[in-house]
Amino acid sequence: MKCLETPRAKSAERHHLVMANQIHYELFTKRGPKGAWALADAFESRASAIKAADELIAQSASMNIRVMKETHQEETGEYLSLVVYEQGKDASTREKVVKKEAELPCFKPEDLYSYHARATIARLLEDYLNRNKVTVLELMHRADLIEQLEATGTELQHAVQKYAIAHAGENNEPIHDVVRKLNDLVQKAIEMLYRCDRSDSFPKITVSSFGSVARALIAKGNAEYCLSGSVAVFISNAPDWDQKLGALLSLLEALPEKGKDRDLCLSVIDHFVAEMLGGRAAMSDLLGHQPNLGASLLMMTYLFLGREDKLSENTPSGVRIVSQQFAQGKLVNSKAAIARRIMTEIKGVKRLNPESLDDEVKLVRKLANLLVMGQGPMLPADDLAETFNVRSKRLVSPESVDEFLQETKSPRDKVSKFLALEENIVGIENKRTLATYVFGTVTSHQMQVYFLDGKTPVLKRLAAITEMQMWIAETGFQTENKQEISSAIDVLALRVIDEATLFQNIDRQKISPAQKAIALLRLCANSVLPIGECDLQAKRQIIKYVQMPEFSDGITSTIEGGSPEAETNKVNFHELKALLEKTGVEELLNPNAA
Repeated sequence: MKCLETPRAKSAERHHLVMANQIHYELFTKRGPKGAWALADAFESRASAIKAADELIAQSASMNIRVMKETHQEETGEYLSLVVYEQGKDASTREKVVKKEAELPCFKPEDLYSYHARATIARLLEDYLNRNKVTVLELMHRADLIEQLEATGTELQHAVQKYAIAHAGENNEPIHDVVRKLNDLVQKAIEMLYRCDRSDSFPKITVSSFGSVARALIAKGNAEYCLSGSVAVFISNAPDWDQKLGALLSLLEALPEKGKDRDLCLSVIDHFVAEMLGGRAAMSDLLGHQPNLGASLLMMTYLFLGREDKLSENTPSGVRIVSQQFAQGKLVNSKAAIARRIMTEIKGVKRLNPESLDDEVKLVRKLANLLVMGQGPMLPADDLAETFNVRSKRLVSPESVDEFLQETKSPRDKVSKFLALEENIVGIENKRTLATYVFGTVTSHQMQVYFLDGKTPVLKRLAAITEMQMWIAETGFQTENKQEISSAIDVLALRVIDEATLFQNIDRQKISPAQKAIALLRLCANSVLPIGECDLQAKRQIIKYVQMPEFSDGITSTIEGGSPEAETNKVNFHELKALLEKTGVEELLNPNAA
């Protein structure tokens, strides 16, 4: 199951560094002399990669780090790798103990047909497969394709050498020995295919004979390999991915009703369809033109969920049939392939919508909400959370944040944009990172200038500041981050109050203490003042007014029986009592009350 899959290849697959730029930088880490190199992150600039490397090495003395420059070559579609920076204990001691003999994870030709081996072959021969519109299963069951591949002279050998270099480097084995053993293994697999082709081990099939051929092969043995060869020949004349998928799905019409022959037929079809749906080139053609990666992912998600009604109008009939099969719980390997592909692209570094980061953020949220509905063995909750955690990390990077705020003018609007972003990301660390941006904006000089502008009425400014504090309370930030930002907002409001001498102005007015108290109570009750020192200072003033001897003279319970003009300057008792309760001042006045 692990044939041809090196730790380097697995790490690259996990992070999917298919960059839009010609050059990117990959950061690898290793712990201890016997540890394996693991991909930690990818960057668009060399400086950022080296800075991140130095930060990691500073955290652990036992860690080794390496920065690789990856240059995409358009003519071959491959990446040229170069070590540009290395630190740690291993950096100064380049000499390594090389094993005398290579040990490949595959021992016999049949091992090359396992899922992991086929996935690795797909990466090594991606250009050839896409150019000829075939999958790995077709290549490994069609002698004519193997002959064509060998005739290129270099393509197969380059694939062998590429794998050998990666495998030998990771396992400290001699490259020439790895190449020799791998060539021997590949040749045995090719000879096995040629023998089967000459002996007609792959019987020709039609839609109507599919089931009977499967029954006959089960009786002979090696049924899955031989039936796969028959299916590969059956779809060989299809000129494009759509017709090839249609040919495969046509075989579903003549499945045996039950038994081993039905299970065998379904399994073979499922594996062929899975390879098509898991490949970028095939899936791109099958989905039709999509404006960006995000739109493609949305269509793939609807396909995975079996939501045929949500697929675009120009979706081929074959894809619609697959969607129906998924909805019925069939073609499980194909459905799993789509799930892996979706997770792969979401965790990748490629933008989902290069034209609009706002739209990308909304799309990420939409994808998350949809995929949560498909949680299960194919989409484990932990893997799903990790996938969106990786994407969210990219959304809160300094580069993304700068782009996200590009057209935002006021600092208050920046806070609003940050909080809109917070609703659409996951991960404690990502939210903590975003909280630092919010705190920096709240405490910035621009924010001070914005709210100390005397042209806007002070109460309107305070209400806007309080609203920001309420926004923070409703976020998913950690408690300590909420408290830190909320306190900073309170400090900002205090400065506005001091600059405007709000409390002093109320105190100087020629009105009764009761009227002064209720004026402040209304500010507290109507969320004009932020929670914190602002709120406490107002309540201290209220208590001072309540405790004045003449306070009760300014209160009335009703205006009946008296002159309306005489009562207009008095405070209604019922309103006063309700405000005292609502703001909590009543408890402060009577701390011992039950």
